Amino acid sequence: MLLAKRKGAILRKRKTRNGDLIVNYDIHPSHPSAKLPSLNFIKEKSISRFISRKIFQVRTIKNIRLGNSLAHIKIGIEKYLHSPFNDLVRKLTKWKLAESPSANSEIVFRRAIENPILRPKVNNRWESNAVFNAATVYLGNKVHFIYRAIGESGLSVFGYASSKDGLRIDKRSDVPAFICEKLYQRGIKDYTSTKPKTYPYASGGSWWGSEDPRLTVIDDTVYMTYTAFDGSNPPCVALSKISVSNFIKNNWNWTKPILISEPGKINKNWVIFPEKIKGKFALLHSITPNVSIAYRNSLEFEHGDYVSSYYQSKGREVHWDNWVRGAGPPPIKVGENWLLLYHAMDKHDPDRYKIGGMILDGKNPEKILYRSNKPLLEPDMWYENNGYKRGVVYTCGTVVIKHKLFLYYGASDSCVCMARADINHLIKGIMKGKSVLLQTPRQKSLTKTYHGTIPSH
Repeated sequence: MLLAKRKGAILRKRKTRNGDLIVNYDIHPSHPSAKLPSLNFIKEKSISRFISRKIFQVRTIKNIRLGNSLAHIKIGIEKYLHSPFNDLVRKLTKWKLAESPSANSEIVFRRAIENPILRPKVNNRWESNAVFNAATVYLGNKVHFIYRAIGESGLSVFGYASSKDGLRIDKRSDVPAFICEKLYQRGIKDYTSTKPKTYPYASGGSWWGSEDPRLTVIDDTVYMTYTAFDGSNPPCVALSKISVSNFIKNNWNWTKPILISEPGKINKNWVIFPEKIKGKFALLHSITPNVSIAYRNSLEFEHGDYVSSYYQSKGREVHWDNWVRGAGPPPIKVGENWLLLYHAMDKHDPDRYKIGGMILDGKNPEKILYRSNKPLLEPDMWYENNGYKRGVVYTCGTVVIKHKLFLYYGASDSCVCMARADINHLIKGIMKGKSVLLQTPRQKSLTKTYHGTIPSH
């Protein structure tokens, strides 16, 4: 029984014994260059982490020929295999079952070997459960992170960190950089309570609070849009700002947040362009069914001065992004045009957030010039599949340093990771319709003992 074919591997369910208690799987190469993991690696590092604590049998075949099995795996308790192919191949990309690059592909993105670069701090109650979805800006030769954090109370707040090289964290605050104590709009509740709600999560992984920030620097001001959620009303978009000088000094005197989306309607993923367009501030608030931008003389919002937005999840029907979620970080200026990263899903590959890219026209950014034929990043690594919400890569921040695009993303709603690419190669690949293959480095961290929770940084 053919289950799936992906990234150089074919997974077949060979037979089942005693109902669902014992299951046999064969992994076949889809091309002769597929690499075989060692028997000990499969036993100690892969199956024991993700599938079952008890392995009945693992048998590898060393003489690989097209059509032969790479490995035969016999495991117990099939309930661990919610999606067998996800767990045995896609989730275990460290098996090196990568397809050979072709003339129509360019390997441009490379995950950091140090991933995750930001993890929960168990000793800080406000960020002990999860840190993820970091917004970023490059100021004073540093990458500054405003990341989302969730602690014991379930309140979502924003933490701060910085890095000189964009990878290694040099500074991290022990106190939150932003807590939405109260959204200054009628009907939004007080956020200061530490008493958890008693009903299931209704928003993006927290009981209530501030979620998924985006940062944009214009002149001497840092603008922040984010999702505000009070635990009961539909999540909405709020705006706050701070001076660049205070931001760099970590003087967190943010302006009072103001609701900028219509109350009672779900709105998320709004971003501000980093420069004015035709003399006006540009606020992108939807990318489907059309790219929708609000042009404003000022980003000062009076009470009741809302941006009306229409969102539709339907994407390109026959492509990987047939279910669009929303924009990622603020657009990046590339020549005369804009690069916009976005989140989408495939109805045929549900429950997996992926990241794509589109190039918007510089003079008329509502017009899409090019769009990635394949995802630029998708959840394949263990840290992207073993957290609060597995199968999620979600980006809120990028920086460009010496032609290198640093893409920061939340992995499995639990930690912050980074991937980088030559931005010129990336743009060229999108424009030519080439597939983007991830170049995953050999990671020493993957050989460490892992017990199912992301350790603190």
